[in-house]
Amino acid sequence: MKKTLLTLSIFIISTTSIIAQHDVKINLAGFIVQDYGLGYEYIINDNFSAGVFVNYSTFPYIIAVDEIFASGKSPHTRRSFNFSPEARYYLSPNFGGDKRYVGAYFRYKTATWEDLNYYEDETTNHFYNINYSSIILGIATGQKWVTNSGVYFETYLGIGKAITSNVNFSDMESEQYIEDNGGIENYEYVASWDLRFQVAVGYRISSD
Repeated sequence: MKKTLLTLSIFIISTTSIIAQHDVKINLAGFIVQDYGLGYEYIINDNFSAGVFVNYSTFPYIIAVDEIFASGKSPHTRRSFNFSPEARYYLSPNFGGDKRYVGAYFRYKTATWEDLNYYEDETTNHFYNINYSSIILGIATGQKWVTNSGVYFETYLGIGKAITSNVNFSDMESEQYIEDNGGIENYEYVASWDLRFQVAVGYRISSD
């Protein structure tokens, strides 16, 4: 993941001389939940832009209070990576590519839940992992405030729907256990809906 973010950063910097105006941002709100993201937006004209946002998160994840390990270990760990191209339309910009906007996005999402567990009997605890991936289409809206210095602040709210998804278990026994207990759809591992929220700070670079 670090290599992906580094590659995107190098691409942004290397294209400064050929792109008239582009915005780079980080999502400050994501740091609260250990979600680290970097965004790039190319301002096509005053009203239209195209960009991409990538983020990686890893944090303890408790599915149910009674599922915390009896041995005293940490709760489950969830690791996630998202790649999200998007297009925006700015309704009434001042500087171009600013103020209120609406947009649409495409998102490729992967997630891994590690060290999940269930009891095979009264004394045996079975551990397993789940890998999940999905393709999501969504819409978004928000506000961007650009200062004369090029620093800007942005809010973002998006909602999307998974159009395809795939789930893989680390072993067949765990897959059968989930199937016998209502199927994967009854658990929190698979989300049909996608909700995105950002409070970001960024910088606008112009070749003018």
